Amino acid sequence: MRRRVSLTVAMALWAFTAAAQPPQEAAQLAREGRTLAPAEVQVLENALKTTPDDLSARTRLVGYYFSSGLAALGADATRAARRRHILWIIEHHPEAEVTMLSEMTIDPAGHPLADADAYAEGKKLWLAQVAAHKDDPRMLIHAARFFRLPERVLALDLLKQAIRLSPGDVAAAELGYTYAITILGITMINNNGLPMNADPVAATAPLARQSVEELRSSTNLTMVRVAAGILSQYGVMVSLASRGAINEDALAEELLKKVEAEDTTDFLTPQSLASFYHLRWVRGATQEEKAGFARQELQHAELALSRSGGNEDWHRSLLITAAKAAIEANEVATARQRAAQALADVGSRNDRTTGQIIHDSHIVLGRVALRSGQVDEAKAHLIQAGKVTGGGTLTSFGPNMSLAKELFERGERDAVLQYLEECNMFWSFNGTARRWIDTIKAGGTPNFAPNLID
Repeated sequence: MRRRVSLTVAMALWAFTAAAQPPQEAAQLAREGRTLAPAEVQVLENALKTTPDDLSARTRLVGYYFSSGLAALGADATRAARRRHILWIIEHHPEAEVTMLSEMTIDPAGHPLADADAYAEGKKLWLAQVAAHKDDPRMLIHAARFFRLPERVLALDLLKQAIRLSPGDVAAAELGYTYAITILGITMINNNGLPMNADPVAATAPLARQSVEELRSSTNLTMVRVAAGILSQYGVMVSLASRGAINEDALAEELLKKVEAEDTTDFLTPQSLASFYHLRWVRGATQEEKAGFARQELQHAELALSRSGGNEDWHRSLLITAAKAAIEANEVATARQRAAQALADVGSRNDRTTGQIIHDSHIVLGRVALRSGQVDEAKAHLIQAGKVTGGGTLTSFGPNMSLAKELFERGERDAVLQYLEECNMFWSFNGTARRWIDTIKAGGTPNFAPNLID
């Protein structure tokens, strides 16, 4: 089922995985490759015969064969094309950004693009590059990307070597990410870096248990924080597939609290804990349980706020996190204060970079107004929430319907209709807002459920 992701949770997920994601230029080229027409593919292939070092062309082709090749060419031709380009890049340009793409991996088995012979050749080439550049941490990191699903022991070893050579955040984040997917038993990651499947046997294997103990004993706080964040976020996504093989919530909480206790200036760790408790709130079984998680989310959001003054975007986002947690925890005064402060920080700006903040602030302030019976004020905030240009999750997942639902249940159908008409200006691609409008006009009750939790 589709689930909204709050702005701060989305930013948190980016923070956890940013160092473990490919550079944006390479990723953009691969995305462009997905939409190539067969004639365009042939033009690029022909051009590479005379200019083989054109990495932009190769990256587009790698994207095409990963996403569109099966339907256009069939499995055998697609595997052959992928093998040709991927092996060439590993051999001639292992330093290139494209090697950090999911599209550059070759799985030995498990799906139509899997290619055991190509994987063996890719492994041989990467190990040769590592041997030739054993003092280059970047090369070790790039090679580890190729191995992090099929040969985790090798991937972990390469990343540990990279950290010994360069103890910076990039290698630490990569290692934390790889520890986390090992502990969760994740077996497949899509080209957006998100998990698609997990193996409960792998999650209980000795390597997974060893990874847990190494995280618990580590003093590398960046690595531990990234691992904990991935455990929390990805654990939710693969919980059904992993069948409860590991209590990732307890481990994530333990690790995040470890980092928070050891670094009293960092704002990302309490922010990570706020996101963690938000996810627990989403899955809470009872109102009492939900309120408890909301209070914990608020506590850590407030702590993160106190440490984030130098980072304007995070500070503003954390104001909204605190405001939304406060209303769920029934801390009405705090909810009002934080939402009003977020609006004041935005000022007169109303664009795609501020739309989510404006929208969410008015939603919170409207819900605060309803708590004291000020229905007209709540309606005014609802309309203001819709008068934004989109951006953030507004344009993709849509508006937050919690205030609209509360007003609809009070019989304020006209206000909800006006709000939906405003929202339809920035959220029209899937027609949901228009369907809700038609349902209300026909005397029905829309199902706002997918947009009530963010």
